[in-house]
Amino acid sequence: LPLSIFKNKMVLGTSIVVFCQGAIMFSAITYLPILSVAVIGNENSNSVLTPMMFPIMVGAITAGFLCTKLRFRTIMAFAMGVGIIEAYLLGTITHETANWVVTGVMIGLGLLVLGPLMSVSQNAVAQSVDRKYIGIASSVVGFWRSIGGVMGAAITATIVNNDLKDKMKE
Repeated sequence: LPLSIFKNKMVLGTSIVVFCQGAIMFSAITYLPILSVAVIGNENSNSVLTPMMFPIMVGAITAGFLCTKLRFRTIMAFAMGVGIIEAYLLGTITHETANWVVTGVMIGLGLLVLGPLMSVSQNAVAQSVDRKYIGIASSVVGFWRSIGGVMGAAITATIVNNDLKDKMKE
């Protein structure tokens, strides 16, 4: 891994963005099914994760088309702004939250955050580095998304377990 590619602002910025994307995505994928089945009492977690999957595809395709009209940074900044709102909304979901609200949050997460960042981050990095570094730079995007996922899931686990411990005492 030539560390000189991190001198490129697009590679560095995209690495930070996909780290955050991974944290949000893997936290949601890991803990919402548990909430759905163990707390809310649904038979399975399909009602939580399925509404996110199709919008991810639609968001990725739409963002790919928008790349011809808008700058990569604009799309990524919008997606991350919405990602902050979505992360807050995910944190407010409880056993009393209506199913349609959870579905709406998951659709928004897939359509406006995860989907656009999936396609735009790869394209942005590939177009901003020398031709000989395209493969390496694309790998860096996946690497930072995975590391963000690990960190996000670990942080969420800590929060959930500490909160559960306090609730058990009550």
